[in-house]
Amino acid sequence: FTAEIAEPFTPAPPPGTTYETRCFLLPWTLDRDAYVTGMNPVPGERSLVHHLFLGVLEGDSLDDARALDGKDGRAGFDCTKLRGMGLGDLTVLGGSVIGGDYPGGLGKKVPAHSTLMLNVHYSTASAPAKPDRTKIQFRVDDHAIDYRGMAIANLAWLVGEGMRIRAGEKDAVFFYAYEPTLFTRGKTVALRSVMPHMHAFASKIVVRIIKEDGRRECLLEIPHWHMGWQQPFWFKEPKRFDPGDKLYIECHFDNSAENQPNGQAPRDIGWGDENQDMCAAFLSFTEGAP
Repeated sequence: FTAEIAEPFTPAPPPGTTYETRCFLLPWTLDRDAYVTGMNPVPGERSLVHHLFLGVLEGDSLDDARALDGKDGRAGFDCTKLRGMGLGDLTVLGGSVIGGDYPGGLGKKVPAHSTLMLNVHYSTASAPAKPDRTKIQFRVDDHAIDYRGMAIANLAWLVGEGMRIRAGEKDAVFFYAYEPTLFTRGKTVALRSVMPHMHAFASKIVVRIIKEDGRRECLLEIPHWHMGWQQPFWFKEPKRFDPGDKLYIECHFDNSAENQPNGQAPRDIGWGDENQDMCAAFLSFTEGAP
């Protein structure tokens, strides 16, 4: 099964920048429920597609995305206009431009006639802008071990000065922990993978479990961040997550003069795409103890 951007899109980064993030709604045209057990992204213009992630969008976020789609006269819509990035209504299927099959017989059930949201981060740093029509090839099976997804990010960071990184600050640190009972329904689950999401000012990310008794278990630590690390990392062995445990994320950012794009002067930045940054992670899990 293949899903493709409906019409060519030519990135047009804002003046003084080389990045643009664009979201596209892709129809899942299968008339039956099926499991995605692997995916292979095929960028239309590989020199422009820096990374991407894809998920099943539903609920209020889907209604909002449909209202935004194409309204500015270009294909898709500005991802930053979608409230909360759709974090609560998006089940992530995969990320980056690296494809492959899911391990351990896992798959994500996609209901018939669902809507996918493809988030593409374009960069014109090494190639001139030209029309892109990225597509995603899926491996689809009738049976698999169904996994679910959840996100970790502080929604307060998305508004106002919730994630203000001051100009010249060498190591700005933001952290957040919560109990994801909305997703786990208060049951023991097995964590299967984690996918970090940060941009160019980021320098380090840590994702942990904080156990109910205070012990900490590392899920992911990248001490020298590069945007190429933005991809799913599957655990060799599932990680047990119990009721009362918390998910913890910690992001470090470098907004010093030495870490500015195009040699520009440092300025205060916050949550966003246009020469700003983000701090989030997406996790997959299956029900029951590992």
